[in-house]
Amino acid sequence: MRHSRFAVVSTAVAALVLVTGCGSDPAGQDLCAQYADVQAAMEQLRSDGLQTENAEEFRSSVDDLRQRADLVRNELDQLQRVSEGRLDTAIGLARQRAAEINESLTVATYEAAETLGPQTTAAPAALELDLYSEAALKNWPPRSRSWTSGSRPSARTSDPDQLHHQEGNAMSVSFVLEALVVLGAIVMGTRAGGVGVGLWGGLGTFVLVFIFGEAPGEPPAAALAIILAVVTTAALMQAAGGIDWMVAVAAKLIEKRPKQITLIAPLTAFLFSVGAGTSNIIYPLLPVIYDVSYKNNIRPSRPLTVTVVQSGIALAASPVSAAMAAMLTLTDVAPYELGLGQILAITFPACVIGIIVTSLVVNRMWKDLDDDADIQAKIALGELAPPMAAAAAGESASAALTFTKAGRNSAIAFLLGVVAIVIFGIFPDLRPSFEVDGEAVSVDMTTTIVLLMFVVGVLILFIGKPEVSTVPDQSVFKAGMISAIALFGIAWLTSTFIAAHEDYIISTIGEWVTSWPVIFALAVFLVAALTTSQSTATRTIVPIGLAAGLPAGVVTGMWAGALGGVYTLPANGTQIAAANFDLTGSTKLGTKLLDHSFFVPMLVLSVTTIGVGALIGGVFF
Repeated sequence: MRHSRFAVVSTAVAALVLVTGCGSDPAGQDLCAQYADVQAAMEQLRSDGLQTENAEEFRSSVDDLRQRADLVRNELDQLQRVSEGRLDTAIGLARQRAAEINESLTVATYEAAETLGPQTTAAPAALELDLYSEAALKNWPPRSRSWTSGSRPSARTSDPDQLHHQEGNAMSVSFVLEALVVLGAIVMGTRAGGVGVGLWGGLGTFVLVFIFGEAPGEPPAAALAIILAVVTTAALMQAAGGIDWMVAVAAKLIEKRPKQITLIAPLTAFLFSVGAGTSNIIYPLLPVIYDVSYKNNIRPSRPLTVTVVQSGIALAASPVSAAMAAMLTLTDVAPYELGLGQILAITFPACVIGIIVTSLVVNRMWKDLDDDADIQAKIALGELAPPMAAAAAGESASAALTFTKAGRNSAIAFLLGVVAIVIFGIFPDLRPSFEVDGEAVSVDMTTTIVLLMFVVGVLILFIGKPEVSTVPDQSVFKAGMISAIALFGIAWLTSTFIAAHEDYIISTIGEWVTSWPVIFALAVFLVAALTTSQSTATRTIVPIGLAAGLPAGVVTGMWAGALGGVYTLPANGTQIAAANFDLTGSTKLGTKLLDHSFFVPMLVLSVTTIGVGALIGGVFF
């Protein structure tokens, strides 16, 4: 909200004094009485400031002020009815500015309370209603129904509705053109793949700044810091053999309950993906899952598909994933104050329930091995050994997985670091605090995560003794760097776009999103599908959902499930690997983009997690 808007209201209403008066004339007396009502309404708007003790109180206070602004507009309507056309220009301007105050208050609901609180407290005080004294009002001479300037203003300037319409049209054109730039950059980045996403995002930012003249948005420095610290430490762990140990442990857990592999395999993979902050861990698990399922006469596509698609949402429940890094920088600020502990309390149970439901559904999909004519034909031709014969022929696939003591210790150190991050996120009082300008300020979670990861990285150097020179060659490091570059370009692009059109987004898209929240989930889903990047989808759409007015808890819940959209198309490495490891051919990539084996499990998982996450976030947060 801007002080100038309130000042203009005062000026506009003051103009009422200049065009009419209060004398003995009955019409003038009626006019003065109605003016007194306007003055009282504006005084009420001015009288009390915003309460900013907490987010809930802040929003309630803003809503109250918004109702008072509506009252001002209603009183202006009454004043116009008794002014006999003499005050149309001034009243029209005042009504328009009152509407702008209302819109600004709507924006304030979803901005930082610490910033807008003082602004919106001071701004109504600017409504000093300098409309001359009561004595001056009583000396108003009645005037004829004419404009004091001698000529009626043009429709362009005198009709506030038309003026607002014209401004809205101009904003709409600008918004659409720049939105096309954003979408075009995303599409082209998707086609380029990898770091190309970030490069095209940077080009889009250049166009918005240099062509459209928009102010550059804030680069995602905090998210990048988290990603770089986590990825470096995770790559150290991988170089020390930590991933090998985690895979071996996961494989043993899967083999313990082979008959329930469709449920156990994805849940086990989920836990280790959450702990490691990457989906790369499932690659070495895929042949184990295939081996165990086939030897137990279970169609391999069932556990394989659920295991793959769960990794799409698992990163929403990981304290050390790139997606979580991006999310934290958006929600762990006023007025949302949704920190790591609250996010995990929403996403973790939602993801687990989504996986369980998906596993139950998938267990009823497709034919059993004994009823699948294609698989039985391969067995008859000798291309596949019968399941029972395969079980009796040799040792389990997990027996081939090896690890070292150093790898085990490195993985344990990393996981303890993850646990420490969660503890500091849940209990912020444990973080150090410092006095800044007389106020105690605690260390934020971004700094906490970065520093803890550095400590864990140094610990791994001592206990795991990895070859440091090999760290850049690790798959975790490469994937993380690609994510960081993609996030940098796209996040900078979207922050520039949103900052330039925040008011318009609130007044238009905000209404759609708040009326149909599923639109937000669909947007995250589609961007995730196009970019195959959870972190990119997070930084692209989540700020819009928050700015549009969706509760942060609901946004978080839907965000977790919508990230599953990365598996909409059969273009991910894990999907291709799963299809190749399945020697039965039951896991298919399809030929028509959406006819692959992962599509239905992905939809079930996403929809279930979105629904459960939104419910948890809406009820408890």
